[in-house]
Amino acid sequence: MKNKIFFWLVIFLTLVSLVQARETIFSLSDEFRIDLVRITPSPLTPGESADLVLEVQNLKDQAITNSYFELTPEYPISILTPRISFPVIDPRETKELHFKIAADSAAQAGSFKTTLVYNVASLDLSASAPINVTVTKSKTLITTQVQTEPERVAPGSSMKIRLTLKNTADSTLKDISVRIDFLNGSVPLAPLDSSSERIIKHLGVGEEAEVEFNSIASPNAKLDVYRVPIAIRFHDELGKQFISNDIIGIAVDTPPQYQLNLEQREVFTKGDKGKVSVTLSNTGVSEMKFITLSILEGDGYSVLSKNTAYIGNLESDDFETADFDVFVDQEDGVVPLTFLIQYKDVYSKEYGAKLTIPLKLYTEEQAKTFGLKQNSNGSYFAIGAIVLIIFGVIIYRKKKKMSIL
Repeated sequence: MKNKIFFWLVIFLTLVSLVQARETIFSLSDEFRIDLVRITPSPLTPGESADLVLEVQNLKDQAITNSYFELTPEYPISILTPRISFPVIDPRETKELHFKIAADSAAQAGSFKTTLVYNVASLDLSASAPINVTVTKSKTLITTQVQTEPERVAPGSSMKIRLTLKNTADSTLKDISVRIDFLNGSVPLAPLDSSSERIIKHLGVGEEAEVEFNSIASPNAKLDVYRVPIAIRFHDELGKQFISNDIIGIAVDTPPQYQLNLEQREVFTKGDKGKVSVTLSNTGVSEMKFITLSILEGDGYSVLSKNTAYIGNLESDDFETADFDVFVDQEDGVVPLTFLIQYKDVYSKEYGAKLTIPLKLYTEEQAKTFGLKQNSNGSYFAIGAIVLIIFGVIIYRKKKKMSIL
């Protein structure tokens, strides 16, 4: 499935500036995170307003209470909705914060700082983070749209990166060079069957053009989000050159992989009730987080214990075991035990799936033959053997005592 990630590269006729892109501005381990989602429109022009949107995520299994978020501006930026509060943010809930900002009508072009102040009482957290807002005198720019396929690339796999450029200037742009910096030592990507540069000869007013790059991730790449530099150079009709540098995010990741297996059981025949133990193993390379495993009611069995077990986090090549008590009311054959697994990946994307484990049942005679259940004759024999041993010990002690006397 294709996933579109939007960002804006702002190019002035006389000044180069950076566009706001989605980024994490604060993260507290597996508890709390704040992301800057977008500033629309960006850049601002003097006298205009924009929407600044943040996302606040509660990554905990407990609610977060008594939180507020406040923007304090730097001239020429003003804040029309300075403060947003939440009495409660439920476990694993995401909240959007919509701030209205504006640029003064006399503002000069440049990048200006606003400060986000946040306070979360239940986490004993109080801090601040800067957010830059770009102001331009003109709306002359090239807007690029980035599309990656697949959304996340696995180590050793290939990816297509597509950039759509649109000329919103009032004149034709020429000799547009778009280059991805694959040579950056911190980026585990390389061009595949092509160079890292694309050329567009000219782009008329309002026209769009698409460039595509084939890339491959290093087989040894660590799972992470990498900042990939992009450089765009072009000339206006007068031959003056302009340069814009920006960053796109490429996620190197693999979908979670796991196995659910029957580990032990105490039920073998119709009418048995006892424990069923299952093992969940993380067979992939990415971490599974906030895992819950539930056994669902089904034909041939009833659940006697609580039906949900919280597993927590599973790192790669790790496993956990969960126990459930069931009653079997089906004759010999196979009973499908149905489970529901729910979890998140390292990017807090939620997953859920139903899994079935076949539980083979036997007749009483088969269970005894296979040693799964003890034969009644065998029980009598064992009891008799124990009695004889005890009787022999008593006689031995008596004889020994008499010989001493």
